[in-house]
Formats: sequence, structure tokens, C-alpha cells
Amino acid sequence: MLTAPLIHGGPGRRVEIVIPVRHIWWIGILVQFYRARGLDPIWIVDASASWAFRLLARRHCPRLALVHPTAPRAETMLAPVIDALDCDWIVRLDGDELPSDALIETIHGLGHDTQHPDFLGSTRAWLRLKDGRIERAHNTIFGPEGQDWQYRILRRSAVEIATEIHTPGFAIDPTRLGYLPGEACLWHFNWICYARHEREAKIAAYDAQKPGAGSDFRQFYLPEEAPPGVHDWQPIHAPGTERILRRIARHRDAVSSRLAVALAGP
Repeated sequence: MLTAPLIHGGPGRRVEIVIPVRHIWWIGILVQFYRARGLDPIWIVDASASWAFRLLARRHCPRLALVHPTAPRAETMLAPVIDALDCDWIVRLDGDELPSDALIETIHGLGHDTQHPDFLGSTRAWLRLKDGRIERAHNTIFGPEGQDWQYRILRRSAVEIATEIHTPGFAIDPTRLGYLPGEACLWHFNWICYARHEREAKIAAYDAQKPGAGSDFRQFYLPEEAPPGVHDWQPIHAPGTERILRRIARHRDAVSSRLAVALAGP
């Protein structure tokens, strides 16, 4: 159910970016990131999020939809918004991801290229902040070539909602699927923006919804548990993205410090 007004961009909006979120305290930084690159996503906010986060989202997000999902996960938040959209393409991103410059260029060009297949896959690079450096993991847990493929770009006419855990939120037809080049990737900063105890809590939350849905993917959430040498860490060579991620990390630390002080009391 959609309970907040959805602000449309008027006729002729060919591409819509939708980002389901809940308690991402760096949302203002993300809004600035997209705005600076000529993008105006729809932020889909879980109505069960805290009043503080809902207030923060309303303050920062020019296009916001408040939804009541049927389960506490992003996949169940999409349908009420997408059903209301009139566009050619849907791009679904998450609040712990940033599109690379090449992927942003692809998104801008979607409405002008009729040659793309109905579904597009892009790789997702898992990042860490180590000794002041932003690095990506290259490891075969992400596939035989060390690449974590995500299928989040599709024609609106091809949308068939899928709400299962660990799906893109859509059913994907592999016979109508194309692959973007490696530089058109998603920068995934889950390991940067969430502390270990938060990632462990996410594993438990997934397991509560479906046995094994979290613990079977433990290696994706807890790189700290990987034996030495499992991850091949490499620099990302994306100065603009690195600056944004360092801002997010500083913001995370500041929020954590304020929360610790508040909990300590007088």
C-alpha cells in the first residue's frame, strides 16, 4: 500500500530509478550524489521505519513514497510504486550502493537506445575502507570470474514483480538478458556503512524470514571471517566515488558517536 504522494516527473520521463530504503542515515549524501549527476530517484521508504528516519527522508528526498511492505525486506517494497509509474525503463538500486560513472552514463542513455534487450545485468563490486583506502573484493564466492552480477535494469513493459529474498524484486527472463561492460558497475558499500554487529543482525533477520536466507550467505556479509588470502583486494580508481564513500563513513562514525553518548545518559 502506498500512503505518501508519489511525485511524478511529468510526461516524457523515460527512465525511473527506484531506491527502497529503511534507516540509511546517509540518505542526504546520496540525494546530493544523484542530483549532482542529473538523476532524480524515487526514494521508497518503509512506513515502519523510525519517525526520525521518516522525518529525515522527507527533509532530503524531493520524490518520496511511503509504503507498507508485506515483509521486512526491499523486494516487497517495490510493487506499489512501480504500479504507479509510466516510463520506459526501471532501474532499481539500494541505499548501500552507488552507480559508477559508466553506469550513470548508461542510465542517461537508456531512453534513447532501442537496441537494448529487455533486461540488463551489471556487476556489483563489494568495497571496504581499510587504512584510509577504498578497495574492492575479487573472489570466486561472487562467481567463477569473481563477479557478482545483478539484474536491476529492465523495461517497464517487462516488469513482473518477484518478492522472494535475494531476488532483484523482479522475475528475470534469461532469454532477454544483456550484460553491461565491467566498468558500468554498482559500487556496493555495505561493508563500509554498516558495523559488524549490524551485518550480523541482518543475517539473523533474513534467517527469521526464511531458514538459511541469511546464514547461507554469511560470507557476503562478514568479510572479517574470511581466512587470509580469500579476498583479493584491489583499488577502485574512482576518485569521485571514493570521496562520497569517505563522507558516508565519517557520517556513520558521527551518528554512532552521538548514539553512544545518548545511550550512556548523564
